Amino acid sequence: MLEKTGVLVLVNQSESGKFGYLIVKGKNPIKNGTLPLEKIKDIKCDYMRFSIQSEMNYFDIIPLAISNKKLAVVSVKRYIDRQTVFAEPFESRYSPVKGKKGQYLIAAMQKSDIQIISGFTNGANVIVDYIAPSEIVVANLIKKIAGANVKAIWSKNSVQTKIEIENGAINSITVNRFEAQYERANDNHDMLFLGDLYEKNDRSVIGRLNLPESLIETALKFPEIYGLIFAETDFNFTDRELLSQISSYKTGKAAIFFSVFASIFMLYAAEKNFTKYENLVKQFEQKKADLQSKDAVLRSRIPDKKEIKLLFKVSGFQRKALNELSLGKFLSWISAITPSGAKIDSIEIKPFVEKKSNMRDLIVKKTNSLKSSEFVVKLNLSLKGSYQKTKKNTLRFVKLAAENSKIKQSSFSYAQKTDTARLETTLLIDGESF
Repeated sequence: MLEKTGVLVLVNQSESGKFGYLIVKGKNPIKNGTLPLEKIKDIKCDYMRFSIQSEMNYFDIIPLAISNKKLAVVSVKRYIDRQTVFAEPFESRYSPVKGKKGQYLIAAMQKSDIQIISGFTNGANVIVDYIAPSEIVVANLIKKIAGANVKAIWSKNSVQTKIEIENGAINSITVNRFEAQYERANDNHDMLFLGDLYEKNDRSVIGRLNLPESLIETALKFPEIYGLIFAETDFNFTDRELLSQISSYKTGKAAIFFSVFASIFMLYAAEKNFTKYENLVKQFEQKKADLQSKDAVLRSRIPDKKEIKLLFKVSGFQRKALNELSLGKFLSWISAITPSGAKIDSIEIKPFVEKKSNMRDLIVKKTNSLKSSEFVVKLNLSLKGSYQKTKKNTLRFVKLAAENSKIKQSSFSYAQKTDTARLETTLLIDGESF
């Protein structure tokens, strides 16, 4: 699998208006430097992630009895309000502390710090899939490379942050902005020093890190940037709606490629002598403009040129295998009638085969099935929201689907704990209609 290229950015109180960035391919640094944010936005990459370094970043451990996630969010906000930490609007996240039942680590940032990079999520042609406080970014790095139980001190510009990892999870984060001092662990924990204190590490501790030796110095000297490689879902301050769109893009993209490659397999099994590659290339060029306009299926952005080229090539194979069913037109139709905010969990397309009790009839029917224009589509959707809202949206979806297909089966379920509805439906479509 090709390694993805990412741009990791440190956002801090820079007087010059320029911010540090690191371009990585996989886990390997490619280039680093400083640029204004509007210039960083122009760097070509698969994803961008941001580490927010601010004196207003806030962390605490509180008891929290969670029976409802929405109420828990309100409880966390009220707790932070009582601490009078912020004089302006803020965002918060929380996560359970392993081994401490009912205890939760909370993190908060003021919205103005997050809004510095709002331009990246409003029309920019990049995927921003992670925004977090620098302290969380450093803690994620420590979790991945230093083992299940470790104490660490990250020092940056005379500010020291003590981070404890227990059982592979963040146990505490303590920021000291007044006294520059450090202490070594006096228990069975390893002690790791990062940032300005990198030189104080014991060689024995360095030797046990789960990271290639060539990357250790970069990771430990600049953990607030390099740690973005190890982004986790906890404490992600990226807008939740944007994350949902990214998730739908990845799911839709995977479903398309799975369907296309399955079609290729069917093609080679049914038509061994199909080798007219040059004709497929011509078809690809003629239909390129039309297929590009149907990128709504991916919900976020057009794939890169290599992915588009592969998609169009295999689409040509697929149309022959599925007897002129246009996958692009079909997926465009499905996308158009899918309720806003719904997520396509899976989609499966197969030629319709009428089952016969007689084995010989079944073999003959399967052999001739590729000449039929009918296909069975199994589609699974999930929707967030109240029972009434999701029920209404799924009924509307089924009604619209019935206009261009036959509904063979449809099942609706609702999970109150997660406010999630699921629709499993089977459609019978005529390939000539698409």
